[in-house]
Amino acid sequence: MITANKKRLTVLIAVILAFSIGFSFFVSLSGASAAGDKSIVSRGDSEYKIVLPAQAESAEKSAASELQLFFEKATDIKLPIVSDEGLSAGGKYFSIGKTAFLPTEVKNSVQGLKSCGYAIKTVDNTIYIIGPTANGTLYGAYGYLSREFGFEYYFTDVYTLNRGIGDLELKNYDVKVDPDIDMMITPNVGFIQNNSTNKLRFNAFTTADCFIPAEGTTQTHNLWHILPKSEYETHPEWFSADPGSDRSTATACF
Repeated sequence: MITANKKRLTVLIAVILAFSIGFSFFVSLSGASAAGDKSIVSRGDSEYKIVLPAQAESAEKSAASELQLFFEKATDIKLPIVSDEGLSAGGKYFSIGKTAFLPTEVKNSVQGLKSCGYAIKTVDNTIYIIGPTANGTLYGAYGYLSREFGFEYYFTDVYTLNRGIGDLELKNYDVKVDPDIDMMITPNVGFIQNNSTNKLRFNAFTTADCFIPAEGTTQTHNLWHILPKSEYETHPEWFSADPGSDRSTATACF
């Protein structure tokens, strides 16, 4: 009888231990997934915000709105865009440009880059996207979308983007891009030139943005201001006033 009771007691203790171990293991796993400290999107929800400097430039605002738009298309979550006023480092943010809490190490990381270069860096829970200029910051936003969601733009409403993302981990980004060619310019006329959305997503500048102002203008033939027509006329190999010749008045050598 004593032996039987001992066996029953041994079995009972084994069952209690197994249940306790299993319960402890379950609690441990639940705590790890529920914390969500290293997730941007967890179970179809996000606590992240897109943060802009209080005095954000136009290109920085475009960076925030484009990030918001394509993030929502990929995850079905529309992140709020907020000002950096009153915020401190370490929050669950996408920091766009020179926010008030931008770490010195991140700010210094874009020094020496071309104007359209950028850096993407994760510090604590924040992803910082910044360029040496506001345009560089904009291209950094597209760079993040490309790396995170496979975003690639081809033409109006023609692009690649991974969708239906229910969970998105916070990656440890440490990216620096310094383009070989700093700027791509649009034609002086045409669809891209007159479509601001395409122009942004193609990383293209208006041609006039790249002209050196002469006599306060970039919208006309600069050379007429730098070198007068009277001077051109003394150099027939440069300029001809005869519309029927090989070189008309609209043609000049740069």
